[in-house]
Amino acid sequence: MINSQYLSSEVLNNITSYLKKSSSIQLQEILTQEIYQKLLNNLSKLKLKREYIPNSHSYSSLEFKDNELISLLTEFISKLLNKKVKLISSKLYSFAHKDYTLLQDDISEEKGITAILELTPDWNLESNGYTSFMIKDEELIRINPSHNTLSIIKTTKKMQSFVKYINHYSKDKKRLFIELK
Repeated sequence: MINSQYLSSEVLNNITSYLKKSSSIQLQEILTQEIYQKLLNNLSKLKLKREYIPNSHSYSSLEFKDNELISLLTEFISKLLNKKVKLISSKLYSFAHKDYTLLQDDISEEKGITAILELTPDWNLESNGYTSFMIKDEELIRINPSHNTLSIIKTTKKMQSFVKYINHYSKDKKRLFIELK
């Protein structure tokens, strides 16, 4: 299910070395095309729940329960980090025009790993909708929607994250991603 380009020992070692020095990495075309399309087809049948609290967030989501994919990604990330990683929550998110999350002083990331599997097939970057990880007023990491991309972020308790307001350039397109923590 993981694209074979990421399974060679040389590539795995290069990614592991990079992650030792950096707090994040993005791996494009992470799933085989067949698995990626199958996942998109399965997700299109799900009914996500609308969540709206004006001073906090606006999006649709659903607990993600594909244990096979969760296990696969967890094992892959563990291999990259050379340590056992336990991702205890997984959620599917959909963001459309006018959706967002806001930074809040009382909410921060946990120390650990956050993985974002981006499933958005085609995204206009002018639409915004990216995820930012911040410490104080400094943006450390920006994740732009890019189909079939796995972003791995080493998080700390000093970090916060948000999804930038999606503007009218998105038209009828939605950003779709799975977040594992």
